[in-house]
Amino acid sequence: IDDNMSFGLGVNSPFGLKTEYDDDWVGRYHAILSDLKTININPSLGYRVSDKVSIGGGISVMLADVELSSAVDFGSICAFLQNAQGIAPAAACNSPGDPSFDGLGELEADNYDDVGLGFNVGLTYMVSNMTTIGVAYRSKVDIDVDGDADFSTADGVPGQIVQGIVVDGGGLFKDTGLGAKVTLPASLSVSVAHRVDKFTWLADATWTGWSSFDELRIEYDNPAQPDTVTTENWDDSWRYSVGFDYQATDALVLRAGLALDETPIPSSELRTPRIPGDDRTWVSLGLTYVASDTFSFDVGYSHLFIDDVDIDNTLESAVPTVNATLTGEYEAEVDIVSAQLNWNLD
Repeated sequence: IDDNMSFGLGVNSPFGLKTEYDDDWVGRYHAILSDLKTININPSLGYRVSDKVSIGGGISVMLADVELSSAVDFGSICAFLQNAQGIAPAAACNSPGDPSFDGLGELEADNYDDVGLGFNVGLTYMVSNMTTIGVAYRSKVDIDVDGDADFSTADGVPGQIVQGIVVDGGGLFKDTGLGAKVTLPASLSVSVAHRVDKFTWLADATWTGWSSFDELRIEYDNPAQPDTVTTENWDDSWRYSVGFDYQATDALVLRAGLALDETPIPSSELRTPRIPGDDRTWVSLGLTYVASDTFSFDVGYSHLFIDDVDIDNTLESAVPTVNATLTGEYEAEVDIVSAQLNWNLD
């Protein structure tokens, strides 16, 4: 805008996940598909206060789209309704946990009609020509999604029994609208860069306020349908990283880094198959090559070593007989490859 003020616009995806399992896997009542996408549109202003200090701030406009699915244990639900309420003929449904009675629940929702809003602020301070310190804060963002729930029953006789007892008789698991709220966390980062000859040494510590994620509750427009609730009770977490840039030539910069990323999930009982995370160690390599005054490109690679982790999560249900507990161990690793082309129009 002028010598001291700049405008910027960033569009990124700060939160996202996808996990998908076979329809008949042992934990199908907990989760089959979990797919969350977010897009953050972030206009911002930066102002150079002095030769040493610059400040900035912006507004976050967060869009979210989510898909969730899981199997429904209609065998248990059907038997419970028959025994507790006597709404079905005798022995019509006596198969709790019978896979032949399984149905499917598919939920889709977004917040396009009520976008989430937040803000971010930052500061950089040049301690000297060799050392710069940065501080950045991003606020939490409340996400309020609306969408639809589609339920389907099994084929053949089991599906007909479930339709009569559960859907028609009990008024449950009818296709309906839904709503859900979740708070995406605030974060605070402190970073330092220190240049020595051809090396720039880098370090960062980031706190993320995941304790705002206490539960995932889905509320249905159908008054007969109980809320779907998953207790999360996550903890705040820290991420620590160190690395360096090496100016190999005038045109080539080489990079490497190491990060320790704590999981916010406090226990195996609160770990769910939708987000079965654990502590991660990042090892990263990259480079920038300046091909000309107009073009440059960056490439990067990261491998995430993830600790093996136990899960012992019990499905929360309004029906006492649906008490599936998923017990086991997760093994995981991640590879990330990225590339970027920069075109300077000046």
